[in-house]
Amino acid sequence: MEDKYNNINLIPLIRIPNFRVLSWYKDYLYVSKGYVLYKINIRNIEENCKIKIERVASFKPNLIRKFASQNRILNRLSRSGFHFIKILDSKIIGIVAKHIVVFNSENNEFISTFEIKRGTRPFGIAATPEGKFYWGEYFDNKEREEVYIYGSEDGGYSWDVIYVFPKGSIRHIHNIYYDFYEDCFWVLTGDYDKEPKIIKFSIDWKIIDILYEGSQQARTVSMIFRKYEIFYFTDTELEQNYIYSIDRKTGKIERIFPLPGPSIYSSEAGKYMFVSTHSEPGKSFNPYAFLYGSINGKDWIECLKWRKDKFHPVFFQYGSIVLPREKTRFNYLATTGRAVKYEDGYLSIWRIED
Repeated sequence: MEDKYNNINLIPLIRIPNFRVLSWYKDYLYVSKGYVLYKINIRNIEENCKIKIERVASFKPNLIRKFASQNRILNRLSRSGFHFIKILDSKIIGIVAKHIVVFNSENNEFISTFEIKRGTRPFGIAATPEGKFYWGEYFDNKEREEVYIYGSEDGGYSWDVIYVFPKGSIRHIHNIYYDFYEDCFWVLTGDYDKEPKIIKFSIDWKIIDILYEGSQQARTVSMIFRKYEIFYFTDTELEQNYIYSIDRKTGKIERIFPLPGPSIYSSEAGKYMFVSTHSEPGKSFNPYAFLYGSINGKDWIECLKWRKDKFHPVFFQYGSIVLPREKTRFNYLATTGRAVKYEDGYLSIWRIED
């Protein structure tokens, strides 16, 4: 008898060039085209209506980045456009190269509220239900200087250092997540020796519990939160990568499934979980970007496999399948191919069936 968990089928519905998937929020999928943010009402797809892409707001970059964002290859080279958005009620906070930006509803534009001095940008922003926002520094940090976590209590208009990793303790911060189930934060750091850490912080940032450190198997960027477990996905070019689960009650970490490459993107849609890998040069190099899906978190199946394109991976980005942040209650998956053959820069929306 065939295991029902090995039946995840993606039915292609929509494929549009030059849009990057960003995040789910309520009934909408948020996407960007260069420095313009758009939203798509997912109910239109459910009702078999013609897809409508609604403009939300834009950010005005400098002229060089504006020009680069209008050409796909230059866009990849310069890392232009939106990389992340976090939505909470009427607040939208975004990440573009060198800036944290906030949606100003008065003129329907994003304004810069923080100019990033070290590195290009963080990976993401965490938010509490009360409207406090946090992000951690991500930069090369060859000298292993102090690394800061910034927080905002006024909707992203002002930012203060709320926690400092001491000099020599980590290289940089990969991501910060707010955990709704336990009302706490998870901070993920990298990269080598003792630097990879999975850390649980109390909501006031005063109590610290280092769950796992000092291994490439603690090096992660992405997590999915469930009631009894947390799933994380390793991001190392030095070793075999895996999917792991963390038991909330015992703290036990279990190795679940091998991945054919490093991972930085994961997403949820209805009862489904998805994780993608990228083709990063290194010991674990694979010329394909893969997408895997699961219902129960234990059984994972390959859903997509896209080959890296001909352009240099360091300058023009690794082959990746970009997934939206957050979760949708609808059984739809959204993807954007990056630096992969035939799918680079294409937004695709798929219906999920078992």
